[in-house]
Amino acid sequence: MRTRWVIPAVAIVALGVALPARAEPPAANFAGADLLVSLPSLADAAALAGVSAAIGETLVGQSLVGNHVDLVDPVRQSAIEQSFQNNRGIVSVNQDSGDVNNQANIRIIALSLSGGFVDLQSTGVAQRSGNTLITSGGSSEDRIAGSFGGTTGLVGVNQSSGSLNQQFNVMMIGLGVTIDPTSAQLGDSLLATVNGGAANSLQEGTPRPRSDSIDGSFAGFHGAAQVSQSAGDLNAIGQTMAISVIQVNLP
Repeated sequence: MRTRWVIPAVAIVALGVALPARAEPPAANFAGADLLVSLPSLADAAALAGVSAAIGETLVGQSLVGNHVDLVDPVRQSAIEQSFQNNRGIVSVNQDSGDVNNQANIRIIALSLSGGFVDLQSTGVAQRSGNTLITSGGSSEDRIAGSFGGTTGLVGVNQSSGSLNQQFNVMMIGLGVTIDPTSAQLGDSLLATVNGGAANSLQEGTPRPRSDSIDGSFAGFHGAAQVSQSAGDLNAIGQTMAISVIQVNLP
């Protein structure tokens, strides 16, 4: 039996502010965002001992504890301009012009060749306590301009021109080929912000202008994108995206 998978390229953009490819048969192909994975035919997959499930798990832990930041008239800018045009594949960008920030981009792909199930689990925890930020004047700006046009793939961007921010993007993809109609795909995520111990303190004098912007970007983009921007302070931004696809071939 020949099985050929083609996952249509679509644009999925997640904002947090604050596969047209081929392989020679009898391969089973997963094509998405110009990412091609060739798997054995169903007959070959059935002969692989012990391959009946795929589990993808992520655990993101970020901690900001006991930091002291004192800023006077800071001018901070995180900018992506005319960049990442017509890329193919996986792009991860962490850009930080601020102070004491946590940033992470995580991608996992789980493949099940025969029977069983595909299980995607994600847990993210952002912990912070006892931080002091004293700031007066200045400016902060995050900007994406004229970028990622014509790109196909998986994109994750974190930008922070502020201070004491926590940002993470998690993308999970589950692909399953099975001859068992009872197979299942499961997905779950847990995102938590923990403020414990000593309280966080923000002392602001003269307010500063802050800007997060996306301009003229992602035109003709195909795939899935997560963008997090924080020109402010003491923010926690977590994004989790799960995409599950399963094909059942009855005997």
